[in-house]
Amino acid sequence: MEDEVKLSLIIGQKEFEMIGSESEVKQKWEEMKQSDDWDVILQKIKLVKKDTDEFTVVAKNELAADKFASLIHHSNITTKSDRILAAIFHLRDLQKLEDCPPRLIEKLFDSSNLGLPGNLSLYINRLRDRGFLTIPEKFSEKNRYVILTEEGHRHLNQKFSQ
Repeated sequence: MEDEVKLSLIIGQKEFEMIGSESEVKQKWEEMKQSDDWDVILQKIKLVKKDTDEFTVVAKNELAADKFASLIHHSNITTKSDRILAAIFHLRDLQKLEDCPPRLIEKLFDSSNLGLPGNLSLYINRLRDRGFLTIPEKFSEKNRYVILTEEGHRHLNQKFSQ
């Protein structure tokens, strides 16, 4: 005689309970997976997961924007070029993003209510000329892959500590 097995599922307002031998429960489970109800339930689960994933992304972006805004407001970072350097530091070093296209930097400024900085390429090129930013060779001079140099980190640390 097989031991009794119980499978209980609660999905939203629906409860499913299957009790019996292992083979009976497996058979009931297979039958349930073939039913129209199960397809509806799976669709609902997928929608909830999608909504949850989207909410998580929005929440992470809002938290990141809040942290960036706090970083700017509690430091001596007033010029646009220093704010762009801080944004790149925030995205690359703190959030660990490898690819930071201009639209992402602009979105960070916008979400932080700091106002858009203007021509990012111009600022990034000037920061590169000053030795604060560099682009690893494997990315063939694309500004979206800039990283702070040691000099760039030193410059920002000075601003943060003032």
